[in-house]
Amino acid sequence: ASAASAAADLAEIESIAAGSPDAPSIVNKANRNGDNVSGSNATAFRTALGAASTASLAAETGSSLIGFLQAGTGAVARTAASKLQEVISVADFGALGDGTDQTTALVAAYTRAKTLAEAGTPVRLVYPFGGDYRTSATLPLPDASEWEVVGYGHPEITCTGTNIPVHQMIPTASRFGFKIAGLVIKYSVAQPSTNTRSVGVEFHVTGNLADGLYDFALDDLRFDNCYRGVAVSAPAIAGAYNFPTWAFTANRIRGFSNMSGSVLCLGNFGSTGGSPCALITGFRSQCPNSVEPALRFSRLSQIVIIAPEILSHKNRAIQFSTCRNPLIQNIRLEFPVIDTLNSEIIVSDSSEGYVRVDGIEIQTPTISVGGGNFGYVISAFTARIIVSGLI
Repeated sequence: ASAASAAADLAEIESIAAGSPDAPSIVNKANRNGDNVSGSNATAFRTALGAASTASLAAETGSSLIGFLQAGTGAVARTAASKLQEVISVADFGALGDGTDQTTALVAAYTRAKTLAEAGTPVRLVYPFGGDYRTSATLPLPDASEWEVVGYGHPEITCTGTNIPVHQMIPTASRFGFKIAGLVIKYSVAQPSTNTRSVGVEFHVTGNLADGLYDFALDDLRFDNCYRGVAVSAPAIAGAYNFPTWAFTANRIRGFSNMSGSVLCLGNFGSTGGSPCALITGFRSQCPNSVEPALRFSRLSQIVIIAPEILSHKNRAIQFSTCRNPLIQNIRLEFPVIDTLNSEIIVSDSSEGYVRVDGIEIQTPTISVGGGNFGYVISAFTARIIVSGLI
């Protein structure tokens, strides 16, 4: 038989190869078809078969031809395709992180993750390496529970649009168990406080929802040039809806110099209801141009803020509204500025119980209010303030 004759059988042989037979069985199959696979014909046959196998593995379905077995007793055989599809990478959709516009690729990656999560499949979307990923459109987050968006190497997601969120979740029911971590989220130009949609991660609220969002994690996020970092949407903050964000953790959240509003603005800003638990650790803000508190919380009970560092902030740095028994431990205020009549750095506005501050360092404050008036480092309107460890 000729090489052409052997090649004529390749479609059937590929089908056999997909079942991972040994080499003799493939040769025997060819021989049964009347092809004498020996001598020079064998060389031609192997060449043709190798080319077909390489092409099959290089195809977009090639990973389905490769087996995978995890080490350990009880492991179940899978294909490489099923293993790789556990995680979605923005690189899978062509996002390069080279500083050029990646809107189409990023939106496609986020949309795929959103579709899977909303169908009930827990999903992780990753940025596999650092870089500058630019988008002119909002990146949609799942309206679902149990999903993650994670960056490795602190990739920068730079929004070139104006007055639109970088990330947006539009919850239609109570959601929980999601995580956003390892990202630098910013705008290409500084957004003024009048651009109220310029939020790094916006939870876009469209109505009352008793349980809101809970048991979620924000970890190692940096914000720059935003109006706000992580926040519910502006109408909710204005009190239009009862929508709590609660039982969350926020670790190593940072806001940089060109922020014009709050880095974290969470809780329930509606007129009724309250929610328990929030833990903020390792917060750092250096936003001298911000017109809002760096941290702003409403209707949260048992909120704990550990080791925050707030630099060069004007007037209110932390604000609690109708919060019960918030605790701040080991706060450092460096170069705080009070230049507004009767303003304050830490304020408890209509809170219940008491606000406790254990360990506070204030370095080089500037109080420059005209007309002989004055400002406050800490004030409370209807709650007690307990302060210890003042430096």
